Amino acid sequence: MTTKTKQFKHGEKDFDRKYYKRFFSNYNQKEFQKYVNWFEGWFRFISCQHNLRNGKGKKALEIGCSLGYFAVILERQKYEVTATDISKFIIEKASKINPQIDFQTLDIQKNTLKTKYNYIFAFEVFEHLENPREAIMNCYKMLKKDGVLIFSTPFVTKQSLADPTHINVHAPDWWKSVCKESEFKKVEMVPATFVPFLYQIHPILSQGFKLKFEFPLVNTTAFYICQK
Repeated sequence: MTTKTKQFKHGEKDFDRKYYKRFFSNYNQKEFQKYVNWFEGWFRFISCQHNLRNGKGKKALEIGCSLGYFAVILERQKYEVTATDISKFIIEKASKINPQIDFQTLDIQKNTLKTKYNYIFAFEVFEHLENPREAIMNCYKMLKKDGVLIFSTPFVTKQSLADPTHINVHAPDWWKSVCKESEFKKVEMVPATFVPFLYQIHPILSQGFKLKFEFPLVNTTAFYICQK
């Protein structure tokens, strides 16, 4: 378990412009599609643990959406989607690529939206926050009765601790404890390892396996499925 002092200002334009340069050069459809391919594998993996297909009549909220690749996948499944990020900079970019999605700026540590959701998603977000407890509590408040929060956050490894923006990296027992403190009645942790690189060729090659595998070039994370 580790908690670092915040050394950056995510949500401020100058920082965000530099931060997102790690992932995007042009903020265009080609770059966007590459990450859609990646998250197609995440969607399939999660759906094997908790069926997300056919979202007609259901409302979904994504926290820390970046350009909105997972939001687009949810939209294709007929969910009514709201996608949020603390970064106004990235929300403006996302809105230009997919204007049909309801993108909003939101600091989940401090604020909630008035709408109640069937699902809330937050992928690789909470480890970046100063107050992940508050974020999880706020997610609980925005869920409908029997709603589900699904989030991912890395295991404690050399790789996850090396990122200076990872200021709250914790073992699964810590995250499960926080979720139960927030009154989620059922919390399940599922380890996941995804095949790297091949997703850039075709989304079907984005494959996840239910195991923890520590290797620098392999993406391993922990999914938490939390039932209100």
